[in-house]
Amino acid sequence: IIGRAQWERVVEQLRRDGDPALPRRSYEEFKATALPIIQEAGAASEQAFDAALAADPLRPGTLMRRAFTHDAGTPEGRAQRLEDLRRARDLAPFAPSITLSYGQALLEENQTRQAIRALQRLAANPHGGEAAEEARGIIAEAEALQASSPPAP
Repeated sequence: IIGRAQWERVVEQLRRDGDPALPRRSYEEFKATALPIIQEAGAASEQAFDAALAADPLRPGTLMRRAFTHDAGTPEGRAQRLEDLRRARDLAPFAPSITLSYGQALLEENQTRQAIRALQRLAANPHGGEAAEEARGIIAEAEALQASSPPAP
């Protein structure tokens, strides 16, 4: 659910912000103690979201929330996360939070072209506010990754 890279990003952001809640444990300590509790709660949440979606499969917000219960440490969990976010975005193409979550998830899977494509409409919206700014930031990150990657054969 929470990988080392994500842990390090959060700790670095807290450090930059001077946050007193800065974790005093290493990732290994977190993984051994707190992560099992989080995973257990995530499994229960996933079951609850599954039941909600069985009753009404056309709820984009429920799909988006369920996406974050999948185990991001496994290829299957990441694929399920992307699929839930894609379905949520297809059901609610103008919901900025869903679009941003989907674009970020694509970027985290190094699917830079797809991330850019998913975020372009939101990024181009002159009235998109913070969501449009965030979309432009994710697009810039995706473009930088593309520029630093060797061309595909």
